Amino acid sequence: MRSTCAGSIGSPWSPDCDDNEPVRMPSSITTSAPTAFFAVTVMVTTYHIFSEWLSLIVKTRSSQAVKRLLDLRPETARIVADGQEREVPIEDVKVGDHIRVRPGERIPTDGIVVSGHSGVDQSLVTGEAVPVVKREGDPVIGGSINGTGTLLVNTTAVGEGSFLQQVIRHVEDGFNVGHQRSVLAVHFQPNLLTQAGRKFAELA
Repeated sequence: MRSTCAGSIGSPWSPDCDDNEPVRMPSSITTSAPTAFFAVTVMVTTYHIFSEWLSLIVKTRSSQAVKRLLDLRPETARIVADGQEREVPIEDVKVGDHIRVRPGERIPTDGIVVSGHSGVDQSLVTGEAVPVVKREGDPVIGGSINGTGTLLVNTTAVGEGSFLQQVIRHVEDGFNVGHQRSVLAVHFQPNLLTQAGRKFAELA
């Protein structure tokens, strides 16, 4: 993209193809054709700067969104097994583990409520403004905030299979699409510049 833009900007300053005379500075240009060339240069430069600025904004906001999603996941969880409750790192939680979530805590993983009754704030995950009441048999999403009740949750998804990780993966896939387009442009530009050079040599 930058090389194509540089070629477009530099073309008005190249020797004229008709009489092999260098193009004069813009202040001394009196004909309409060179003026049009410089107008295109200004347009291409403005477009390139504006597109780079928009791309930077999108990448920054997307990175911030991914960071906020990662911050939603707690670092530990309370596993209940054989009547005992123990706190373990979130990475050690497996599908089928029963997790106790106390009032005000974030739900560590996706799962199904085994026992308990509480309103769950899912606004940061799904955008729902009103807390959703969860009872036995209802699904819960990891990263949601538990309300005033205590819930016992049977884990149904962890790691890459969780809802949060799927959202993060979709955001990252958007980055990969932009990267693939950049790779395509890298292979496209040399061919474009080569063809332009050949045409320029024919006209010179």
